[in-house]
Amino acid sequence: MTNLSFTYIFCTNFTPTVSNNPPPNNNNNNTGLIVWILVPIAVVVLLALLALYILHRRRKRRDTSQNYDEEFWGIDTKPYTFGYGDLRDATNDFSLENKLGEGGFGPLYKGTLEDGRVIAVKQLSVASHQGKSQFVAEIATISAVQHRNLVKLYGCCIDGEKRLLVYEYLENKSLDQAIFVKKITYLDIKY
Repeated sequence: MTNLSFTYIFCTNFTPTVSNNPPPNNNNNNTGLIVWILVPIAVVVLLALLALYILHRRRKRRDTSQNYDEEFWGIDTKPYTFGYGDLRDATNDFSLENKLGEGGFGPLYKGTLEDGRVIAVKQLSVASHQGKSQFVAEIATISAVQHRNLVKLYGCCIDGEKRLLVYEYLENKSLDQAIFVKKITYLDIKY
């Protein structure tokens, strides 16, 4: 019994620290909790979107380089490739003032590269039905045959569906006029 009386005495001096009233509503605590939950979620979502964007760009770049290699399969010497932006700048955004004419592949423009070379840029028209095989055949033919009377091929550009050939620019009108112009020469022959 002595044990029981000691417990009763000890418990009678006990004052509770918890009340039966509900805690006061603190909106700051809820707002802080919401911020601590939403900020990491937003960061993770943004990082995931950034990773997807980077993967998409790498896959697109890899597809373009594989497409480039596939197109030039079988050509012994690969042509120099220009950037589309460089050719666009050289031809002043393919302006009508620089347009030299239009052929079976598409329009032909005059331009000047940053190093000062004057070039002719043949742009493959999407509307023409000449496809990749004719494009590659022209590159292979002009690259393989070099002659002083043939236009020199500087390179090409493949940017998605845009295909361009870059030639040296020849002044003095067209080749057919240089070849087929009838010059009348009089020979002064004395017998």
